[in-house]
Amino acid sequence: MEFSGEAFLPHALDETHTVEPILVSLKTELTRPFTHVLWLHPTPPPTDLRWIHLYDFDDQTSEGFREKSQSRYHFYKQLGCKISLLS
Repeated sequence: MEFSGEAFLPHALDETHTVEPILVSLKTELTRPFTHVLWLHPTPPPTDLRWIHLYDFDDQTSEGFREKSQSRYHFYKQLGCKISLLS
């Protein structure tokens, strides 16, 4: 599997643990689906991006970021995603 220089792939500390990869990338186009995606974009993810767990950030540092966070929230609600808020 090939990853770009800006991608990050967490891994287990030893051979006794099994983990699924978490994709952390600045790219919006992925070559394959990931079970876990950490979404870092100001716009909602493409609808063809398949995931089971998608992690997003609610950036409240400016009005523009707040509006983009709200847009993504409504996008996820329209898709019927289960939304959990962590604080």
